[in-house]
Amino acid sequence: MSELILPAWAEAIIGKYDVCERDFDPLEVRGELHASAQRPDDLGPEERLGLATELAAFSFAAEAGAGIWETYFGPMASGTTADGSQFYMPDVREIPPAALVYWKHRARTISNPILKARYSDLVWDLGYKIDSQRPNVEFAQIAIGSYTVYAQRIELNNPFSQFSAAFRAFFLAASIGDKGSIEVAKNAIMQLHRATMKSERPAWWQAFNFFVAQPRKLVASELTEIVRDLETIVERSKATAHSFDPHAVESAASKLITYYNRNSDRESVRRLYRVAAQAHERHASMGNAMLASVVLQKALNDYKSAGLSEEAERIRVDMEAKIRATKSEMQPIAYEFKIEKKDMDDFIGSIVDNDHGLTFVRLSAQFLVSYPEIEKTVDTIAEAATICTMIAGSTIRHSTM
Repeated sequence: MSELILPAWAEAIIGKYDVCERDFDPLEVRGELHASAQRPDDLGPEERLGLATELAAFSFAAEAGAGIWETYFGPMASGTTADGSQFYMPDVREIPPAALVYWKHRARTISNPILKARYSDLVWDLGYKIDSQRPNVEFAQIAIGSYTVYAQRIELNNPFSQFSAAFRAFFLAASIGDKGSIEVAKNAIMQLHRATMKSERPAWWQAFNFFVAQPRKLVASELTEIVRDLETIVERSKATAHSFDPHAVESAASKLITYYNRNSDRESVRRLYRVAAQAHERHASMGNAMLASVVLQKALNDYKSAGLSEEAERIRVDMEAKIRATKSEMQPIAYEFKIEKKDMDDFIGSIVDNDHGLTFVRLSAQFLVSYPEIEKTVDTIAEAATICTMIAGSTIRHSTM
């Protein structure tokens, strides 16, 4: 560690976060270090390296390295230079071995779980890229413990960040074959899931999305509990208007349909399509014709998927009526602007000619859109307004519009 020294003011910043009880993001630490940095000329070479090492530690982005270095951490930014070469910021290839030694020391001595997880996971994840040596499994274990401690602090009320930490702990535990740590990570995930279900915070799908992608034998009991919880969300389709959330019902039903399809439970799949369709119908009844004309399309699709053709036909007829009714809800959008008479005279003079044929050619050149321009416009609309381009052909075919 003799090659690297952290300036005293930077050490004070790290020390402040080490005893911090509130939640914070690693980028917040980087921002404070960067904002407080003195001019490079005021620092010696060892201090410049120390500051650069800390800045890099909090600049690497989680879940961003898979397609670049095949790692968990990746660059915060990337780009292409004038000569066409790729650059990354920060770049793991520019991290010296002395920085790795420094991160190891931090991982072993720091106390705050957010900082401890960051330093130890950097060593485990990027160590081989830096010095071509496999890091000690100790650092994976330190990271697992730190991530789970952070995830279990429910009072922090940051479910998305805490779920991510618990998921990372699970992956690390699985990667080193630590069955005990896998159970600890699963418990942290379930603790977060139960807290989100109890408080109805907007993260109830996180645990399902994660566990459904894992080997079934490893997460069978957890997945069973989560599926039961998602069924309660679907049941809210029958709830009072105050607690009815059509979007939550739709999302939960969609996830359960995926689950039951994998288990070849066709009856549950049809049941959920029917419940989702009924929720869409109820949602459509809560707004004007414009809302209904969009939402009823979802109901129609779900009734079809449930095999209820008569219900689908009933919805189609109702939807066409709502589409016709939208005409009365549409409001004109007008904008008034002034054209000077001289400008108009000049324009007419550039168009009108004694030769009528030439006049029409000029009009065509001014006002008719070329075929390539039409194609380009259609492609732009398809990309920018995908909902319009996805309107089912079967619905249009029956419309009398």
